Amino acid sequence: FLLITGLLRGGKPSKPVSGAIILSREDNLTATTDEKGEYHFARISQGKHTFQILVGGKVQKEIKVNVPDKSYDIEV
Repeated sequence: FLLITGLLRGGKPSKPVSGAIILSREDNLTATTDEKGEYHFARISQGKHTFQILVGGKVQKEIKVNVPDKSYDIEV
């Protein structure tokens, strides 16, 4: 298992999104972005993941992510 961190940004101009939920469907893990838009998964498995991003309770985006990778930053 790995620790990964990322940044969620959105809007125009792009700014950090706080209070959003990131769901890793394969591991059934959730993370919530802080006031800086940062999130982390403390124990995520290696391999391919589908991250679902919810802002205000609504799905904003779904992306494919490989763990490990260079960056886990997300733009919505």
